[in-house]
Amino acid sequence: MNQRYLLCFLLGLALIIYGLPRLPLHETGLAYLFAVLWMGFALLVIGGNGAALLYKRNQTKTNAQFQSKHKREAKKVKRYVR
Repeated sequence: MNQRYLLCFLLGLALIIYGLPRLPLHETGLAYLFAVLWMGFALLVIGGNGAALLYKRNQTKTNAQFQSKHKREAKKVKRYVR
């Protein structure tokens, strides 16, 4: 799954690098609106995939720490079942 996020992140960067010089940022009207919206959506894609990459890495560390702590506490506590 991380590979997909990384691939989408890199493709988003490639789109920005390729498309930025070709966008009509000095025009007026609909052309300018299209350029601004295109850049906004491209930045959303890059930001979302970057956040997913960073969150996924932190989440696996947090889960491992929680599970090891939970196992240590489970050994200490006696369980009474009725």
